Amino acid sequence: MNKLHKLVHSAKRAFKKAEPRPKPDLFETEKRRILACQTQSNDLRSALFFTMHKCASNFSTTLLIELAKQSPYKSINYEAAYWDLGNQVDQTTTPDHEFMLRHNEMLFSHFGEIYGPLRQPLDFPGREKFRNIFFLRDPRDVLVSMFYSFGYTHPEPLHHEERIRFLKTREEIVAQGIDAYVLKETEGQLLPRLLEYNRLLQSSEASLVLKYDEFATQTELFLKRVTDYLQIDLSAESVERLAQMASPLRQGDAVLEHKRSGKSGQWKDELKPETAEIMNAKFKPALDLWGF
Repeated sequence: MNKLHKLVHSAKRAFKKAEPRPKPDLFETEKRRILACQTQSNDLRSALFFTMHKCASNFSTTLLIELAKQSPYKSINYEAAYWDLGNQVDQTTTPDHEFMLRHNEMLFSHFGEIYGPLRQPLDFPGREKFRNIFFLRDPRDVLVSMFYSFGYTHPEPLHHEERIRFLKTREEIVAQGIDAYVLKETEGQLLPRLLEYNRLLQSSEASLVLKYDEFATQTELFLKRVTDYLQIDLSAESVERLAQMASPLRQGDAVLEHKRSGKSGQWKDELKPETAEIMNAKFKPALDLWGF
């Protein structure tokens, strides 16, 4: 390479180094919210995304993050953050939902946020004015899935005392077997939770009910209902990616797979007839209210 070519090459390299790099917009969210208010295309009323254990939790988390990326909303996941804090918070005497209720004025804003997934009912002053979304699954399938999850595959808590309690409970779950477990949990928190969710639904000014079966079999329609309700335009690429994440559901009966089959109606095959009969009778009020 002669001297002239060297000079030209050096000049090109210097020019490339001098080219200004695009800077991230530090006020992107703020600007989108201001413009949304100006055009009145979205009143940005905050949303509470209520759901339950073993109801596509990973999908829900990804969905809410994706919705926030493509809208003026911000996605807030207090349950995951509380879990991740481990020993820094007193998880043993103060569960996450109790903490959220106690500090609701600091944690929940009426505008611009999507909160969730929330797996426990939360009712605080002004909650009825939020957009209340309920994503629910047949509780009989939830209990079957909970047995395999909490008995075998669910991650251990980071909080030291909670981890000890969790591991002890895991041993008890495996020892008692699936029929005894679901009967015990039917009498536990799941039925009251569904009844309380219905009370929240009835008192909400704006609400949306989503079913697990629709998510599993008609994911695109499921997504359209969510985006229409929140007035968010989700890109075709995001819809395709989320739909791929939801389907196909796993086949077979791999106990040690976190996702397992994801099929509805598993309780009919997994449980003894007498167990299913008792569970159906106990859950009847919730099954009737939610149409399961």
